[in-house]
Amino acid sequence: MAVDWGVLTPSEFEELCYKLAEVSGFQELQWYGKGGADKGRDIVARKETTYTDRMRVVESWIIQCKRYTAEPPGITKVSEFLEQCREHRPDNVLIIVSNTLSSNTKDWLDAVRSEYRFRIHLWEEMDLVREIKACRKDLSAEFPEILKQPAFRAPTPLRLSPLRASPLYYHCDCDGFDEVGLFILNDYGHEGNVRWLTEFIDYLRDHEVEFNRPR
Repeated sequence: MAVDWGVLTPSEFEELCYKLAEVSGFQELQWYGKGGADKGRDIVARKETTYTDRMRVVESWIIQCKRYTAEPPGITKVSEFLEQCREHRPDNVLIIVSNTLSSNTKDWLDAVRSEYRFRIHLWEEMDLVREIKACRKDLSAEFPEILKQPAFRAPTPLRLSPLRASPLYYHCDCDGFDEVGLFILNDYGHEGNVRWLTEFIDYLRDHEVEFNRPR
């Protein structure tokens, strides 16, 4: 993944993670890392988790943010951080790293998850790229040095043209997809149709979408 995380200082990377957490619905955020001596707590927050329609629980989170421009943290570093988290007794721990853990470290992490009373979550570089893309508008003013990089640039606009056969069918004029079209169920007029289709395309761009196979 061609992202130059070195354009951010470690403190700015923590600030980026803080903003992503805030946009993602975390509340009561406290940033310990900027003051040093965080004791394993870069960010502390709370978030409501829905388990069933009738069961919603507000849980505590510790978020550790590590900007690595070379090798990712190994087993020793990750273990040290998790041990520090025991003291604070969170419900969840989120480890955010700017690169990708080795297979050995991931295998070790999966093997020891049950030894901790808190749930362990991991955001690696691909996860960060996904989250940043989804929050592009919220980050544009504060982190232009990241968003101007190729991995985060907004895709080229699509031109939507209605087909003469039906005003509900639109042809997508985009590089590499000559035979792609979209159908809108209700006719809101050309401007309204384009607005709805554009919002749908933006949603596809910013989220991981799974398509069901035809039966």
